[in-house]
Amino acid sequence: LGNLVNRTVSMTNKYFGGVVTDKGVVEEVDADLKAVTEAAEGKVDAKMDKLRVADAITEIFNLFKRCNKYI
Repeated sequence: LGNLVNRTVSMTNKYFGGVVTDKGVVEEVDADLKAVTEAAEGKVDAKMDKLRVADAITEIFNLFKRCNKYI
């Protein structure tokens, strides 16, 4: 998580002057990440409802990995 946040902030500052505006979904890879991100909440909620905390954390880390791959 720390690496993802650091890379995101660094790239935002370097390429966008520290400001990112919503330009909408531009490419298929953007739409894919958006869908994965939106689905993650439901997956985590379902795991937590069943008291499967470790599995919920795994879902969160899968999202982090996907975000790192996107960057």
